[in-house]
Amino acid sequence: MRDRQIGRPAEISEIPVLSVLLHCVAMPGNVYLRSNFGYIFFRPKSIFFACSWAFALFCIYAWCEPGVWPRYRAVCSFGAGAAALYLLHLFRAIFQQYRGTALYDFDAGTSHLQRPLKFFKIRATHAVETLFHLWIDPGVVLIGAVVARYWYADYHLSLVLKYVALAMWLKELINHWTYIRQRKIQQDAFEDARDTVDPVIGDIDLPAKGTRKARVKRAREESP
Repeated sequence: MRDRQIGRPAEISEIPVLSVLLHCVAMPGNVYLRSNFGYIFFRPKSIFFACSWAFALFCIYAWCEPGVWPRYRAVCSFGAGAAALYLLHLFRAIFQQYRGTALYDFDAGTSHLQRPLKFFKIRATHAVETLFHLWIDPGVVLIGAVVARYWYADYHLSLVLKYVALAMWLKELINHWTYIRQRKIQQDAFEDARDTVDPVIGDIDLPAKGTRKARVKRAREESP
């Protein structure tokens, strides 16, 4: 009999401080490449609102200060677009909650690059979503960083995209590892439950034919 640990806490895909930091850095890339997010996926909203306001102030400073806008023009455009898309996706998730058509609260969204698979009748399984979230989406952002660096000679935007791609990959790697661990915990629970059930030894003896009494219909009593 294997040793069992009773009351083992459930694993979650959250590492203190690190998960929140990766989520905040990866969100600008997610809102560009995905849609149909769950409502809880937009947390912590206060941090994103504060970052959006701070970035808006930086854009105003870069626009008004002579010589700053040409250097940070691409970064400001990327950040302003990310803030606008974040608010758009958030309001859409709230509207879906109101209508009762919302998806799973922790849904990480559906990649835009994954949608053409419907034309080839490829079902969106967990393996397919993991392929896009873990490899293809961060790879697209990394390609964008290389293009910004060597095609447009924009060092600042290239550096931002590299950080975003790395955060997206690390965050999805943590989520994938947590999924593997949860599947293993479920499998162990099923095996433990199977071990606790005593197998039936031998066949159950059924009553022999003809030993049961035939049903007798009683006469109906007439009221006087």
